[in-house]
Amino acid sequence: MVYEWMKDVSVDVPNKTPDKRRNTQRTDNKVIAAKEFLGKLPNLPSHYCRATSNKKYLEPIFTTFADLYRVYKQYCTTEGVGIVCKKAFKSCFDDLNLSLSRPKKDQCDICCGFEAGNISEIDYNNHINLKNEARMKIPMTKHELKMTIVLKS
Repeated sequence: MVYEWMKDVSVDVPNKTPDKRRNTQRTDNKVIAAKEFLGKLPNLPSHYCRATSNKKYLEPIFTTFADLYRVYKQYCTTEGVGIVCKKAFKSCFDDLNLSLSRPKKDQCDICCGFEAGNISEIDYNNHINLKNEARMKIPMTKHELKMTIVLKS
């Protein structure tokens, strides 16, 4: 009797459970939109920290990451784009190698003077050109030092 009942019930029970995986394509579109938002923000390159640093510093509009995320959510609601969670947004932020605060040592007197309006644009551009030339000469100088042989008598 139980055998017959189990046989009848097994016909009505589906063999597979429904696919419960998330729709990753929808999430990927949200991540792409978040990266586009971050790419549109005005940013500044590192000046003094390291010659090989690719980190970009957002202009000091946002004081905390929560402020940035709040503006991102407002942007998404006005544009009609899906919002990623805070953790995914932080991951996008880190993938783009962005930072909110510029380090104190990253600001030289000439750059600070230019931002304050005390130095002309010509002097500032000259300063930037000299900085770039100096950075280009550092690897050559290091190579020359390795090639130098010191003789002692």
